[in-house]
Order: sequence, then C-alpha cells, then structure tokens
Amino acid sequence: MKITEAITGRHSVRTYTGKALDDETIAKIRQYIDGLQAPFGVECRIEIIRAQTGKEPVKLGTYGFVKGASDF
Repeated sequence: MKITEAITGRHSVRTYTGKALDDETIAKIRQYIDGLQAPFGVECRIEIIRAQTGKEPVKLGTYGFVKGASDF
C-alpha cells in the first residue's frame, strides 16, 4: 500500500458506546502487547487504562476528545 492510499483511507473514530472491554479481551490485548518489541532497541511502555468515564469526553494527547469510551 502506498502512503497516499493509507492517508486517504484513514478513518478516525472518537465516539464510542461506553461499554467496557471484557476481561478476556483485555487479557488478549495484554498478551499481544507483551509480545511486541520496539524498534532500534529502545524501551517502550504500553498501558491499558480502565477509566470508565462513560459519556464524559476525555482528551488524549493531541488526538482530540474521545466520547463514550471506558477503556483506553
């Protein structure tokens, strides 16, 4: 895929139902994260945050506001 195709095909979702991820899904995500290796030998940290904010918008970095998410 060309970079221009990736850019034009991008789809961003920032509004969610508020339903929390179940424990099995969280375990699968953590297992996947544990198998990752950062490039160039650098150390990285990936966290799952179970904020359970529901309908309250949350600002994540420079990505704008996320509405209705319970897990990040």
